[in-house]
Amino acid sequence: MGTWWTVNGFGSGGAGGVRASYLNNNDLGFGRDMHCIQKGQDLACYVTNYGCPDQDPKNADLAAAANPADRVATVTMEYSAVEGQDPKRRIVKFFVYKGGTIDSPLITSADLDGFGDKNVPQLCLNCHGGQYSPSGKPSIDDIDMKSSFREFDLPSFRYTSGRDFTKLTPQELDTFKALNDVVVASQPSDPIKQLIAGWYAGGGSTFNDKFVPAQWIDAANPLKQQLYLGAVAQSCRTCHVAFRGGDIDWSTYSQFQRRRSIINLYVCGSSKIMPHAAITYINFWGSRSPSLPNQLAQFKASDWTAFGTCK
Repeated sequence: MGTWWTVNGFGSGGAGGVRASYLNNNDLGFGRDMHCIQKGQDLACYVTNYGCPDQDPKNADLAAAANPADRVATVTMEYSAVEGQDPKRRIVKFFVYKGGTIDSPLITSADLDGFGDKNVPQLCLNCHGGQYSPSGKPSIDDIDMKSSFREFDLPSFRYTSGRDFTKLTPQELDTFKALNDVVVASQPSDPIKQLIAGWYAGGGSTFNDKFVPAQWIDAANPLKQQLYLGAVAQSCRTCHVAFRGGDIDWSTYSQFQRRRSIINLYVCGSSKIMPHAAITYINFWGSRSPSLPNQLAQFKASDWTAFGTCK
């Protein structure tokens, strides 16, 4: 781990860059201690997990305290060139370390959801997008998985002392704005860039949690915007926004509408295989006031017949 820190511009013990701690309350459920840095045109982030994948509010406090005894695994990402390849071609890379100290060893799999170890990089691609399936010795095109650094979606987190994002201080908002600037500089998917631009369209570090992409706004049917801010933003966008080229990033209503039947099957049908991530699944199906499944089931438009039920 120490070598990775040095190569990417961090100081002894991982010091330097921009740091923020929070509970990832809609994805993994861990407390996360995030550090990001830029060195020239290269970008790197590492995040150490604290607690269990159980959404315990105290996990945010564990992450802020950063006690080495409480560390679980550390996941790192780089946006940089591959040694021996075109130095102008920067790609996203993933590495996972056991623990988060200078001598923590590199590992090839990790358990981030309580359902057993999963291999890297496939473990990361579920939410960072991209594809890795080489048929032989990996080429540079195989290694360039087209993954994305992920946006920092402030309402989806919880913070120290059980706070939500409305209780963040101006300094904390500045920190998360700086982290989102790192994401944009890493050339993520276009929908991620669109989200971040929309959140900060008012200027400064003020975060607009009511931002809706233009292609979801319909003055004749405001239910589309409500569906986006509810079920889509909270339960679907969590992973889909990182998918490139597949027309399922849900950045437009038309994408969603064209897949009405498959959404009904995968979400509200007997299999109920979506949302894909465990914590996101729990949050979606356990939501009350409003119930996100009911919001999806009752949505209707001229080109969308209501599902009727989703439970």
